[in-house]
Amino acid sequence: MFENLKLRWSLIICALIFGLYFSWPSLHYYVFNDDIPSNQLEKIEKASINLGLDLKGGLHIILELDEYTFLEKLSKSKLSQGSKKEYKTLLINSNNLSKNNNTSILFELEELANQQAIKLNKFFSHLSSSSNNKDIIQEINNQKSYAMSSILEIMRNRIEEHDQYGLGEPSIQRLGENRLVVELAGVSDVSRAKAYIQRTADFELALVKNHDNFMNAIESINTYITNQNIDFPSLDSLIFSYGGRGFFTDEKQYLKIMKFLNSKDIQSIIEGDGDIVWGNEPTTFNVSDTRSENNITLRQIYFISSKPAITSGMIKTPKAVVADIGSNNAGQWVVNLDMTKKGRRKWSKFTGANINRQVAIILDKKVFMAPYIRDKITTGSTQISGFENMQEAKDIASVLKAGELPAPIKIIQTNYIGPSLGEDSIIAGSNSMLFGLGLVLLFMLFYYNGSGLIANLALIMNLIIVFGV
Repeated sequence: MFENLKLRWSLIICALIFGLYFSWPSLHYYVFNDDIPSNQLEKIEKASINLGLDLKGGLHIILELDEYTFLEKLSKSKLSQGSKKEYKTLLINSNNLSKNNNTSILFELEELANQQAIKLNKFFSHLSSSSNNKDIIQEINNQKSYAMSSILEIMRNRIEEHDQYGLGEPSIQRLGENRLVVELAGVSDVSRAKAYIQRTADFELALVKNHDNFMNAIESINTYITNQNIDFPSLDSLIFSYGGRGFFTDEKQYLKIMKFLNSKDIQSIIEGDGDIVWGNEPTTFNVSDTRSENNITLRQIYFISSKPAITSGMIKTPKAVVADIGSNNAGQWVVNLDMTKKGRRKWSKFTGANINRQVAIILDKKVFMAPYIRDKITTGSTQISGFENMQEAKDIASVLKAGELPAPIKIIQTNYIGPSLGEDSIIAGSNSMLFGLGLVLLFMLFYYNGSGLIANLALIMNLIIVFGV
C-alpha cells in the first residue's frame, strides 16, 4: 500500500496541514500579535499553547494542613464539659511543645497523654475501639491522610473548574504528609488568588440570637476582663446598637476587637451559648446630612446559635447570577443554591419555628446577609447577596460547588514570578533554538548535499507536526 507515492504524499500533506492548523494560533498569539482584535484575543489565547509558571509567570504557593484545628474538629462531638476542657488543655500543651521542639503535634500528643496516663480513646472512641494510645494515634494519622487526599481533590476541582484560575494548566501536588504545592500560571491578582485558595467554604445558616442573649454574653466577657485585670476596654464602650439594625463597632476598632474575641479564653467563656461572627463588609451610615464628612463606617457584629440549621453538606448546585428585575437585589450579583432532601426538611422545620427571627447566611465565619424569616420555606432555595463584584460571587459559587475542606489550610510560603522573567526566558530560548536549528540545517546541507536537503525538510516538517500535536 505504501509503495504508492500518491498515498505517501497525501499522508504527508495531511500531516502538514494538521500541524500548521494547530500551530497557527500559537504563532498568531505569541509572534504576530499586533494585528489581533481585542474581542478575539481571549479566544486565540485559549487555542494557543499553554505556558508554564516559569515562562508565563504566576503564583507558587505551599499550603499546610492546620493540624491543631484538624485535631480539634476530629474529637467526638458529644463530650462532657470536663472532657472537652481536658482535651483542649492537652491539645494546647501538645501544640506548644510541638512548636518549641520542632516536632509533630501528634507525636507530642501521644507523649503527653502517656506521661499523664490519659487514655486518648475517651476523646476518639468513634475512630477506634482500642484503648491503646498508639493505636489511636495511628488511626488519627489515617484520618489525616484521608483529609489530605480529600483536600487535594477539592483543590483540583476548585481551581481547574474555575474560569479564572483554570488557565495556564494549574499544577496541584502533594508534598510530604501535610502539605500541598499549588502553581497558578498567568495569575496577576496575588491577594485574591491566595484568598480564593485558602477558603474552607464553611457555609452555615444559623439563627441570630436576640438582644438579651447578646448582652448577657457581653456582660460575661466584661466580668472576665475585670476579674483577670486584662488591659482591654469594656466591650460596652466599643460595641453599640445603632438605629435598631443590630450591634456595630467602629471599623477602625474592628480588627482589634475581633482578635480579642477570637482568643481561646474568650471563646471558652461563651462556648455553648453561641458564636460571635462579623459582617463580611463594613457599612457606611450618614449621621446628619448628605455631606461625606458626616459619614461613619461601622462593622456589624452578630451573636448566633452555635448549632447551625444548615451546613455545607446540605447544599447543592450553587450558581452565580445577576438577580432578576423586581427582586430586592435586582441587577446585583448573587449566588443561588438549592438544598438536598435532608436540607429541605431541616430548613422547612427551622423556618416554620422561627418566623420573624433573623437567620445569618455565613461563609467562612463572615455574615453576608441576615434576613428576617417571614414565612415557612419548604422549597429549599436560598440566595446569597452582598458581594462586592461579579468575581467575588463567582469565586464563592466555585468554592461551594467544589465542596467544603475537611480541615483548614494555611499558606506557609508564596512566591510570585513576574511575567518579565518568563518573557526573557522565551526570547533567550527562541534565539538559541533558531541559532541551533540554523547550524544543524547548514551542516546537513553542506555535508550531505542533496540528501541533507531532504533530511532538513523532514526535520522542519517533523517540528511542525510535533508542535501541532
